[in-house]
Amino acid sequence: VLLSGRLSVAQQRSIVSAVRRLEPSALVLLFDAGAAPHPEDDLDSKRRFEQECSQVFAYSPSYTALMAVLSRCEDDKRRPAGAGLDKQELLSEVLGALEKSKTVTPAMGLAGPAAA
Repeated sequence: VLLSGRLSVAQQRSIVSAVRRLEPSALVLLFDAGAAPHPEDDLDSKRRFEQECSQVFAYSPSYTALMAVLSRCEDDKRRPAGAGLDKQELLSEVLGALEKSKTVTPAMGLAGPAAA
């Protein structure tokens, strides 16, 4: 599961819990961990959650970074789910979503002032 560090720790834990009910050995990849803590969270709870993650990226991960993490996980018990049947399809889907998220402003939730 690829999670945004901009979510609250409670939301992150809820998502991880739901995914792990279906796939107990699921990886937890956290990106944007360098972002300020969610207003509901304190630094200690954020730090504890980050320690439980399989991989933590300070910012949005690159193709190379994601591929490096996935290549270290050659576990036959893991099965791709959601985006595609192989790592390449998964990376394409994830990177496309990350690129789209860069155009959304957190305050407005819209792309640029023209959308207002």
